[in-house]
Formats: sequence, structure tokens, C-alpha cells
Amino acid sequence: MDVTKISVQAILLFGLLNSCAVFIVNPTFGWCEKSQEERFRSLSVIGETRWWSRDAALTKVFGSFSDPSQALYVDLIQTMAEISRSDHFNADIRYKAETYLESLKKFCTLITAQLYLFVFKNTTPLSLYLQTQGMDVLQAYRMVTETVNNLQSRDRDSQMIIDAAKKFTVWANSKLDTTDCKVLIEKDYPSPRRIQRKKRMGGELAVDEPILLASDQFRVEVYNVTLDKIINSPHSRITTHGQLFADLACLDPQNFEDILLDLPSSALERLSSLVIKFYSNATKEKLQSELLDFASKWKKIENVT
Repeated sequence: MDVTKISVQAILLFGLLNSCAVFIVNPTFGWCEKSQEERFRSLSVIGETRWWSRDAALTKVFGSFSDPSQALYVDLIQTMAEISRSDHFNADIRYKAETYLESLKKFCTLITAQLYLFVFKNTTPLSLYLQTQGMDVLQAYRMVTETVNNLQSRDRDSQMIIDAAKKFTVWANSKLDTTDCKVLIEKDYPSPRRIQRKKRMGGELAVDEPILLASDQFRVEVYNVTLDKIINSPHSRITTHGQLFADLACLDPQNFEDILLDLPSSALERLSSLVIKFYSNATKEKLQSELLDFASKWKKIENVT
């Protein structure tokens, strides 16, 4: 499951990051004289947000969750503002820079970024471990369970993300105040507009009715949906098969010494229930006996090979 495509807001965020990365390194700009400036050198490392590096690109621009100290966001804002207002670039380039700038300034962009920084903070270590050669199956299961539990503990705490986004805007505006860049980052969602209901009966006056608050819309349509899908995917596939993962861990030679000292009575029970359908002699006791025999001979076999 690609978590960056769960909601429209996520698609817009990562599409924006990718577009900015491609835009910044556009060789047609002709700004070679600026290539040695620290800000331009920093932005050149953002990179395109391909599926395997989206967490890295997000972190480069927005920093860590609730900690923007290492973010390149202000540099990116300054750069887009400079390009959009410069007579050195053609109208098309200036238009794109202004479009990206307006999107980067929006509070909805910042709050979605903080949501995914929180998600990646919890899921990236697990993702990297699952790509490790010779990983411990049981350890992988434990990490999945821990990750799911961590996300579940905050699965309705959207205020945490809102607070992090507001903290980010304070930091960004404070840094921009020290520059000559006249850009103000949105500190919150725009005030909700009121929509006018159509008349339902002749002579009935229309009534102005407030629409759903943007913060509530984020909570319901983005935060809750994103966390639910991320949690339910590994939970249904992995965490419900704990006994099977424990059985598979018994087959790992790294665990043979522990198995020879103390093999749990329930070991290989789940594996047996799956295999016995195809091999009637594969009882739990039979598998345990063969495993212990093989484990006791493993060192000799390993030395021969």
C-alpha cells in the first residue's frame, strides 16, 4: 500500500514536493552564478520524490515531526519568491514559481506534511528493517506490532498534528522576518465561509449555514482515514499471525542454541496445522522432534558447508 496516495491532500503534497524538486534543478534557468550560494546548494539535494525516497524528501523540506530546525522550507520559500519576482526569468517560469509558492504557504500543506512526518517517524525504521538481509522474522513481527500499537495510541489525536503545524508556521514566519522576503505563511486554516441554502418553499427566506470546519474536515477525511488504513493493513496481514511468526523463528539457525535449551511446548503448533493438510505425519510433536535433531547437528553441517 502506498501511504502517500491515501487522500487527495497527500497526493497534492507529494506532487508539490516532486514538482519543486524538478523545478529547482531546471537547467534552463541560467542561474549558474548562483550555484555556489549555500541556499541553492541545499535545495539541489531535495531530489525527486520517488516512492522509495518520499520520506527523505519530506524531511529535507519540513524537518522532523514537530522539529523544523533542519528544514529547508524557508530556503525553498525564498527561492520561489525570488524567481517569481525576477525579471530575469520568462513568464512561464515565474508563473510556476508563484504557483508553487502559494501552495507551500497554505496551512493545509503544512498540516499534511506534519501528518506524514509523524507517520514516517513510526514506519520508516520498520520499513528499513524489513529490507535487511537475514532479518530476524520474530523481531520483524515484534517491530510491526510495536509500530501498530504506537499508531493506534494516537489514532484519534489529530490535535497533535495541528499543534505541530502551528509550531512550524511560527518557526517559518520568525525566520522569514529576518530576511527581505515579504512572504507570510498561513498560521491556520482560513476562516470558514458560510454557504446559502436554496429556498425550499415559496416565500421562505434563505438561511446562511456554516460549512464543516476545516480542522474537523482534516480530522475526519485525512487524519482518521490515513491512520486507519495504515494501521489496518499490517494488522490484518501480520499481527494476527503471531504464533506462525514464532514458529518460523524456530527455523532460524540463529535461534538453534536457545531452542536446544528450551523449546516451548506450543512451538510449531500453528505451522503443523498448515502443513498437515498436505503431509499427514507433520504433527506438532513430529516437527518438534525433527527440528531438535536438526538443530543439534547444525554446527557440524555448517562446518562442512
